[in-house]
Amino acid sequence: MEYKVQVDEAKKIVSMEMNGNPSLQEMKSFLDEIKQKTAKFKPQEAKVLCNANNTSVMAPEIVEVMKEVQVLYKNFSKVATIGSSVLLSMQAKKAGTETGVSNRQFFKTEEEAMAWLME
Repeated sequence: MEYKVQVDEAKKIVSMEMNGNPSLQEMKSFLDEIKQKTAKFKPQEAKVLCNANNTSVMAPEIVEVMKEVQVLYKNFSKVATIGSSVLLSMQAKKAGTETGVSNRQFFKTEEEAMAWLME
């Protein structure tokens, strides 16, 4: 799996992109990078744009790490997830519900997601 975590400090948007199916270690590395790059923000100060278009349904042990990512989402004012996989969206929604994430919306395009984030 390839992933990117980028921060636009001017817009206060953390962009995340995952490509492929992550191994357990890759997902943990992804989580660590998110923590490191977002530590500078105060709670509710920044927003997240997560592009999961090129990722598919994850194994149960990977979902457990994804839940840790979801817990981090509570620190952001908005979380926009882009994804075309209905199954992955369902998996992410379930993990979000289990971790109490309520500030998230799902979109089919980056344009829709960015418009919502910038409202």
